[in-house]
Amino acid sequence: DILALDCDQDLDADHVCDPRVFKSHERWEDVAKGARYLCVVRNPVDVFYSFYNFLPAYMGIEPGAIAPEEFADAIFAGASHSGHCWQHFL
Repeated sequence: DILALDCDQDLDADHVCDPRVFKSHERWEDVAKGARYLCVVRNPVDVFYSFYNFLPAYMGIEPGAIAPEEFADAIFAGASHSGHCWQHFL
């Protein structure tokens, strides 16, 4: 996971707005409780292609080295730490 500290963000520093907003791709079960939350849901097909285009480059894999079908098999088999996309809807 990429955390705020990995991006040189000091969560205790003064901020320009209140309340503050934090983004997460985590499942509901894994998010800290006790705050108000806004859930933004995207079309699962759009999410898949966004993830397909982002992750290989992020992981240092050549573009096109993994076919969309092979990527989908891995993601739907549990390769994503955020869980299966449908878990976010249940």
